[in-house]
Amino acid sequence: MEDVKSAHFVGIGENDELLDFLKNWGLPITQTNLRVLVDSGLVGWQMARQGLGISAMTDDIARHFPEMKLVLPEVEPIPVPYWLTTHKELHSSKRIRLVYDRIAEILSANKLPVRVG
Repeated sequence: MEDVKSAHFVGIGENDELLDFLKNWGLPITQTNLRVLVDSGLVGWQMARQGLGISAMTDDIARHFPEMKLVLPEVEPIPVPYWLTTHKELHSSKRIRLVYDRIAEILSANKLPVRVG
């Protein structure tokens, strides 16, 4: 945890909100740790893969990148729910319902929190 004080991070989202979240999560970082701030988790992940800093990623995606290393394995993971949404007119479609149910089944099998709306 002490090494995190001097580590570079690729931040995703709003600067102040991210810093508050990470501090409340127990990481002793400041503005100087945020090397890059992006709006897209995909872009942030690619920047981390290029060596620009530490970035968050869900386990189901990160496990496909063996070149990436888990940092702070002793820290509790951040739960990230997945939302499946569609226009309300499509809720009565049997095909849409079948796809929803299958996606929810796959995500649940990976122990990912899923919300359908």
